[in-house]
Amino acid sequence: MNEPRYSAINRGLLLFFVLALPAVTLTAQGDQETKRAAAKQLLNDGRQLRAEGSKESLQAAISKFEEAQPLFHSLNDTLNEAFVLLAIGRTYGDLDCFIALPVIASQKR
Repeated sequence: MNEPRYSAINRGLLLFFVLALPAVTLTAQGDQETKRAAAKQLLNDGRQLRAEGSKESLQAAISKFEEAQPLFHSLNDTLNEAFVLLAIGRTYGDLDCFIALPVIASQKR
């Protein structure tokens, strides 16, 4: 008589897991897609700021890129993480022009 009771419990647990696991998976996928969208927005914002070319916009671009990098890293999105790291390096190179120009100008005097 105990057999049917246990098998009913087992079936109930199996049904619970079958129904609950997809919901957990969908939530995790939704979180990843939200994180990916945020990271891509930060990358695009940084690119726009870099294109402006002023010292202030370049500094703001670096901040955006630095915010995006750990998000891409946590998503194991190595391609976009590499793009972000490259953008950081290039933007620091662009920013270096603002630092080097006053030094060069003072040396010519």
